[in-house]
Amino acid sequence: MSSLDEVPFLHYQELIEEIKDKNILIHDELHAKLDLKNHSYYTLLNGYKRYFLEDGQTDRMIEGTTFDDFTDTYYLYSDISSLVFKYILYIEKSLRSRLAHIVAREFGVYRQEYLFGKNYIDYKNLRYRTLNNITDLIDNCKETSVTHYFKHSKKNVPPWIVVQDISFNDTISWANILPKNLKEELLKDYFSNSLLYKEFHEAFFHHSFNFLREYRNIAAHGKRDFKEKIRNYLHRESSKHFFGETLLSQRDLHKNRGTQDLLGVINLILKYTQDKKLLHKFLAEFILILSPYVNMNDYSANVYINGMTVYEILDLPENIMERVSKYLASV
Repeated sequence: MSSLDEVPFLHYQELIEEIKDKNILIHDELHAKLDLKNHSYYTLLNGYKRYFLEDGQTDRMIEGTTFDDFTDTYYLYSDISSLVFKYILYIEKSLRSRLAHIVAREFGVYRQEYLFGKNYIDYKNLRYRTLNNITDLIDNCKETSVTHYFKHSKKNVPPWIVVQDISFNDTISWANILPKNLKEELLKDYFSNSLLYKEFHEAFFHHSFNFLREYRNIAAHGKRDFKEKIRNYLHRESSKHFFGETLLSQRDLHKNRGTQDLLGVINLILKYTQDKKLLHKFLAEFILILSPYVNMNDYSANVYINGMTVYEILDLPENIMERVSKYLASV
């Protein structure tokens, strides 16, 4: 006999009773059933119960917790996830564009030229795996891809085309295997406005972009940032120099905040976005998400979800808006 617990099927009314058994108040059962149909029990309850648990409990919520607290938190995280996903995509596209330009300029526009192994270094044993992945993508490209169109209608598939279809992981790896002088050229845009010492640029680039890649994949599904599912993180000392006191305080680091979480992502979006217009759009959209929960004059929290501010739920500093505004004024 297996010692594992069985997970039974429950009808919506049975799920309602199970929710009540967790000390969660439901004011409108019909609406709660609709929420369960739209978003699922697992998404709402298992995804966000950590904010409302009684001390020492794993399944019983604090007094006064309502089902609306769960849906409000879910909608908040969904909005934040959509925001950071979109702006990570902008950063991803920016890297793809810069990388393809350098590769084509230096190595040519034919695959046998720009995928020649000796053009690259073997950073973290990535060279041949990365080049093989790109070769395989060209050989087995999907009919709907831009690579397929160029492969069958043009004489060559240049780097700026194939880079549109490879994974973000392979894009980062391709950048990582560039020769030292070309990699320094690529990284210059990302580190020119920071105080991080040059010898740490390469490692910080590798870990920060892979952190963004992992967070992007979580955000794409509208989930909260499960740290245990993210392998990459930002080095604490390097982060202090890269972000500066405006974006990352010593208090953040003492609270283990800013190196593998939403604050880290927001700070990277601010530092890696090379377009001021986009940065101001990001700020405007961020404000719009926070607006139901804060005083719009000074962004102090004035609406609570079961006694918690929006900043506490998102694990962001209370002065995050002041930091972002101050940073934007400096760039």
